Amino acid sequence: RSALVVADESGSLVYRTYSARGDVLPDFSQCGFGGGGVPLPVAAAVVVVEARAEGDDTARIQAALNEVAARPLGADGLRGAVLLRRGRYRVSGVLQLQASGVVLRGESDETDGTVVVATTRKQQPLVRVGGPGGVREAVGSAVEVADDYVPVGSRAIRVSDPSGFKVGQAVHVIRRSNAAWIHELGMDRIPGRPSAPETTKQWTPFELKFDRVVTAVTGDVLTLDAPIGCAIERRWGGGMVMPVRDERIERCGVENLRAISVYDAAKTARQGSETVWVDEDHATHAVDLANVRDAWVRKVT
Repeated sequence: RSALVVADESGSLVYRTYSARGDVLPDFSQCGFGGGGVPLPVAAAVVVVEARAEGDDTARIQAALNEVAARPLGADGLRGAVLLRRGRYRVSGVLQLQASGVVLRGESDETDGTVVVATTRKQQPLVRVGGPGGVREAVGSAVEVADDYVPVGSRAIRVSDPSGFKVGQAVHVIRRSNAAWIHELGMDRIPGRPSAPETTKQWTPFELKFDRVVTAVTGDVLTLDAPIGCAIERRWGGGMVMPVRDERIERCGVENLRAISVYDAAKTARQGSETVWVDEDHATHAVDLANVRDAWVRKVT
């Protein structure tokens, strides 16, 4: 049991402060699809692709994904799924999901289900999910955090000028890390590696950015949809809140399939008493997600 997080009579968690300045453990309930606690949607299969005995399947699977991407979004924010029937598919390139509401689905991730083999000899993903746009900052519109100290786990931030914010506005909460803070941590005095001291990089001032949405504006106080993960303190650089334009795609998924990366088993090396495979020229991972929000990967082996 913890003194910092306890359950009340209703079973809800109560977060207690652990410092005189109001710091609490961040409540991570908002992590996950749709802000947490939201079931993943099930998209209707609108294009079906059958397995073939031989040949590369990259182009025809991509054409099916493009066909779904061209459909209008439904009221549920989905366009539909490409269903890969059971069987073996060979993909030499990268399958791209670049529009909201598109799902790539197999019939099973078992060995006798939908098996997608990455035949590429490049270090790249098998599937890439994400649109051409990301989160774009409105440069020049950031306002300063007005408080000397914003506690860990806080959802409310007082700003110098709240006029540019409204409910539903996507923002970056920016925590500056100045030279004084870096020096306090000793991260500007990192001992060099004995073998190559010149490769050791001392820290320099930087910024941490928290991706949030404004849920309320009360006077000069902005309430956020989720807490911040570290304190913002004026003496260590303070912080800013900057409006952003969120251009990420959303509600995309990859599900119910088995992915295999082809590698050269003849490339080996001795590692102690063992012989290990050392080929690095192959697909590195099944799914890469960038410039996307509220997406999922489920039942993928």
